[in-house]
Amino acid sequence: MDTNALIKIQDIVDRYAFKRKIPLDDWNLYLEHATDCVRELSIHHMNAFRTAKVNSVASGIFDMPKDLIDIISLSIPYNGELWTLTPKGSLDITTMQGYPSAEVDDGLLFYENFLDRELFIRRGGSIGGGPTFSSSYITFDGTDDYASIPINLNGTYTLVMKLNVEDYTNQQYVIDFRNNGGTGYITLDAADIGASSGTRYVDGVATSVVDTLGGHYIVITGMSVISDTMLIGKPYTGAQYYDGGVDYIKIYDYEWSTTEITAGNTADAAIAATDTETLLEPRTTDYGARGGNNLYYFSPNWKQRKIYINGIPTETVILQYVSSGLNLTGDSYVPIQAQSSVERYLNWMRAEIDGLGLTERRDRERLYDKEIEMLRRTHIPSASEFKDILLYLMTQVPIR
Repeated sequence: MDTNALIKIQDIVDRYAFKRKIPLDDWNLYLEHATDCVRELSIHHMNAFRTAKVNSVASGIFDMPKDLIDIISLSIPYNGELWTLTPKGSLDITTMQGYPSAEVDDGLLFYENFLDRELFIRRGGSIGGGPTFSSSYITFDGTDDYASIPINLNGTYTLVMKLNVEDYTNQQYVIDFRNNGGTGYITLDAADIGASSGTRYVDGVATSVVDTLGGHYIVITGMSVISDTMLIGKPYTGAQYYDGGVDYIKIYDYEWSTTEITAGNTADAAIAATDTETLLEPRTTDYGARGGNNLYYFSPNWKQRKIYINGIPTETVILQYVSSGLNLTGDSYVPIQAQSSVERYLNWMRAEIDGLGLTERRDRERLYDKEIEMLRRTHIPSASEFKDILLYLMTQVPIR
């Protein structure tokens, strides 16, 4: 949905009540019906999944977000990877293990290193043209290759990526967040890394110059992004395709210091020098590695609105969940494309309130279903579909 085109649920009800001359005393009743409709749309028909970094106390318990209505996945950032915890019906809470803090990447919100084409698609990604997946990186031909993946960003971030540049003379879009009305992009043009905002670093140095072919470690700090989709290798409109490879893309929820940038460049150079993927293997067999022990679980308590976690080496977890789209305080908004669906739903409920005949009620229900079908076509995947894609991750293997 267009992130810049939102409308308050209250305004939809106001307009409907005015057009239909609904008595003022019934306004709250119609508002309740509108919120019921938004919940249904959020679960089944709108891209309403969200990502939040939450902190648990030492006992491994944290509160659910107030708008959470379903859990997609729970992961922890560990050694540059996101490890997915396995859901369990009940759980005995134990003290968190005291792994060295240096091994924990607390600010990591997103990490994709293109380990496998099938894995990328199962995670909700899609590809166009024919990018090549090989040895934990993806290669674009600069003609029609690109990839995209759902993401939920609204703030200021640090983007870290390793590029294998094959052409630095022509304008190319490496990453574009502007699909569906978002903001933010990264380009490569005339031996220069461009960004919509933020400070650029190339190979650990504060510069934007990329005037040699081959591998380059790119960091952009303080980059402002609003997006539900990351396009990789092409712009959201136009044909300035990227010609080269991407080893990995990381997104952090805070601005890196120069010390972190230097350290990251040094570590990346060490990995590149080995020319092997063994350094990307799990650092501990406890994390569900083949032959390891599955010790890390979570269990939701819906009555108390809490989530219990067991045996993780950090108090920071990444929660992906389906949002109701409703705020308990203040105003709640929906994409303006959903306005017609909400109005059709209110018209259907009005038939129930006014005691109209069964035929009329069914006719109005069918009109609502038609609006839902049109809404579904404007945005895929929905939150429930995205959850289905991610269900296979509940076996404690890393999202690398």
